[in-house]
Formats: sequence, structure tokens, C-alpha cells
Amino acid sequence: MSSPPPTPTEDSQRRFYSLRMPTEWIEEYKPGGLHPVHLGDVFDNGRYRVIRKLGDGSFSTVWLAVDGRLCRYVALKIVRAADSAKNKEESVISQLSEFARKDSVTPCFAALLDHFYHEGPNGSHLCLAFEPMGPSVERMAEAFLPIEHHSALRDRPRFPVWTAKQILKQSLQGLEFLHRHGFTHAGFHPGNLLFTVSTLDSIPEEQLQQSLEYNSVSEPVKRLDGKVDKWAPRYLAFSQPLLAYTDIKPGFTIKLTDMAEAFRSADPPGEQPYIPIDLTAPELFLDRPFNEKIDIWSFGCLAYEFLTAARLFQQEYSNREDWFDEHFLQMNQILGDLPDGIFSQWPRAHEYFDENREPIPWTQIRTPSQGEAKSPSDECNIEGLRVGDDGEGPGVEGAAVSKVESDRCVESGGQSQGDGDVEQLYLKGPRGRVVRLPPLDKLFQLQRHKDIGDAEAAEILSLIREALQYEPEKRATAAQLLQNPWFSRTY
Repeated sequence: MSSPPPTPTEDSQRRFYSLRMPTEWIEEYKPGGLHPVHLGDVFDNGRYRVIRKLGDGSFSTVWLAVDGRLCRYVALKIVRAADSAKNKEESVISQLSEFARKDSVTPCFAALLDHFYHEGPNGSHLCLAFEPMGPSVERMAEAFLPIEHHSALRDRPRFPVWTAKQILKQSLQGLEFLHRHGFTHAGFHPGNLLFTVSTLDSIPEEQLQQSLEYNSVSEPVKRLDGKVDKWAPRYLAFSQPLLAYTDIKPGFTIKLTDMAEAFRSADPPGEQPYIPIDLTAPELFLDRPFNEKIDIWSFGCLAYEFLTAARLFQQEYSNREDWFDEHFLQMNQILGDLPDGIFSQWPRAHEYFDENREPIPWTQIRTPSQGEAKSPSDECNIEGLRVGDDGEGPGVEGAAVSKVESDRCVESGGQSQGDGDVEQLYLKGPRGRVVRLPPLDKLFQLQRHKDIGDAEAAEILSLIREALQYEPEKRATAAQLLQNPWFSRTY
């Protein structure tokens, strides 16, 4: 009889064979990590029975479950053990629910129905039972939008303008409610904006349970050493959001979710919240004090993304210093010169700007391993923002630069799409060169939805600029942004 496997730790080597399906990372199942769940598992002394997987992430998994006591369906969120004790989501939602009751308004966030702790092989897990919700804005775009709503720049879906406006307006109304009552969401991104679903309670369980078609569960989980693992599930389930029960016709509703990072704006946490890099406000990069205005910055970035199908700021470096530098280079080009106070706090600014604070043009550099310089088009990726000098580069798509992206270079001051005007087209950047970008108004003109006219574009640009002010105190409030004439524009 073989000996049992050692207890995994944070520094443990990889334990499992890779699973060929888009699920959470199997290595996250360890003490302090995710709780192993199988379809049919029960929680809270048998009250909740799992019938379908709705979603997953690094910090939790979410399941559709039957509430046997009240004969209803719930979305059961099971938090990682290491994060459960410090998770304040239940407390934040309870306070916000009381504010909504006093204001006599429909909550702009998913309703919390119950909470409890569950003991498992990886520790004690906070379990939160929410009203069932539909897919995220991110997932809905990928699943339902027809090909005519995909960006011409790359195969990335984009909502029709009226849909994008409703998503942005409702999510901004949600932020206004949080901010007015003293809270910051601190996790405002497309994955945390959910569509509501029609009432499920009259739908038979057989219609809602996990579909076993299309490989809805993985092959059996196997350890590399062949031993039996007691910390991981026998298989992983593929997420199946409630797409069929979600309506995106006019009148749809969006709600905020995942308040795990939310905090009192007057009392921010000691640790910075986890926010996607491309949505992160400059004060977070610089370790400055922060408040609800970090949500406003994220909103401004999303407004651009929803109406262009392209991220405004794009970083793919794994090195913290590299993505810090690239983000600040992009901000400086797109939004205008960084204020002196921010520029002076940028540790490596002198590597990219001369003594007059002019960006340093990229010049061809010979490296010992390459022997000769590469041409400017060697590694330019489809979104036209990064070009590495290592032959691989951190590009998103890894494709050749498109006509649109070549135009981006020319619009920003380059005179040619060829190799002759390298210094005009590229600037010195982390690990090589980066494309010289045009300012926000020109960039938006190049990438905006074809149905957006000049007058509407001016309103949208005003909205985005008010949200993307470098200094938090100059950034508009959610209430001020809601007064933008674009939100009252009809089609």
C-alpha cells in the first residue's frame, strides 16, 4: 500500500495533470484554497443541493442550488478558505440592503438570501446564497451577440450602442448608490456586472440542472504521482450560466455583484484592492490614498471599451515594473501629459523621457544574440500597442499589425507605414519599443462603433474625460456623470 500524499502548501510543486477545459485552476484545491464540489453535494445540513455550476474564479466558485427548506433556487457562492474569515461581503450587502429599504429603491446589487460556513478538507468556507443571476456582461457579449456586432479590429464582440448605454447607465447608477452611502465597490469590471433572469422557481429542476452535453464536466482529476488526492474534487464542472433565462431586449436589468473588495470610502483597507490592470486608477499604481474615485476611473475605461470593443489601456507584461511603465506611457499619450506630482513619483520616468519631458523615440538596437536590429513590423500585435524586442513579445493576439492600427501610428504623427519612419512611429518602452498612440479623441474616432455620429461622440468623449482625470479630486462623481447629455439621448 502506497503512502498518502503530503499536504500541499503554497510552495508545493504542481500536483495534477492538466485539464483541457476552461475551468478554475485545479492546483487551487489545497488547504486554504477552494472547496471541492461535485454535482449533487449538499450544504448547511442538507438544506442546499447543488445542481449546476454557474461560474468560477480565483477566490470562489458559484453554483445553482435547490433550497429544500423554502423550495427555491439560489446561487451558492463558496469562498476560498483563506479568504473566508476576512471576507466582509455579507456585512457590506446587509448595510446596503438597509439603505435601499430606507430609500425605497430596488437594490442595484444581487440580493443576499442566506450565509453560513462549511467545513471541508481545505478549511472553513464562507458560503453566500444569492438570488440567481444571469451571465456577466462579459460572458453575454461572447455568447449571444451576432457576428455583425463584432469589432472590425479583431474578433471581439461589442454591444449595440443602445445596449452599451443601458449597461453603463445602470452600472453607474449602482455606483452612485454605493458612493452616496459611503461605500466603494473596488471591483468594478465586466465580470461583476450581471444580467438578471426571469423567475426560476416554477421551472422544473430537470431543465435547470447541469447539462451533460458538450463535455460539461472534465475527465477525472489525476495526480502526477498516481496517489489519491483528498483536497481536490474528482472532476471539475464547466460553468453554465443561465443564458437561456436572460433577456437583453430593451428593459433589461443589470446589477452589481461581488462586494468582497468593497469598503467604507472614508476607511480604505491597508491592502490595495484587486482590480484588473487596465482598469486601475493611477493613485493605486503609486500607492497613494484612494477612495470611491477608483470606481469612477474603472467606469471611464469601461465606457471606452464597451463602445469600441478595445481596451483603452493594454498591458500584457508579467513584470510589475514593465506593466507599470507601459500603463503610464499610454496614459501620457492618450490622456495628455501626466501632472508633475504623478510624473515625479514615477521611478523610471527618466528612462522614457528626456530632460524636457519629451518621449524618447525608439531607435534600432543591436543585441548580442540577434546580431542585427529587427524591422518595426516584426512583432507588432493586432491591437498595435506593444512590440517586444525578444522575438516573442507580450502581444495579445500575436498577429501582424492591422490597417486600423497602422493608421493609429500615422494619426499620432508618423508619416509612413513602412520601415523608414521608425522614430515617428515608435517610442522607447519596456523591453523594446511601443507604438506611438494618438490622443483620446483621435483614438476614439478610429475605434468607435460605426453607429456613433460626431455629435454623440463628443458627448461620450466628455463623459470619458470627466471620469479619467488623473487627480481623484478632479474626477467627476457618479452623480455628475449621470447628468451627461449622452444618457438622455434617444435613438
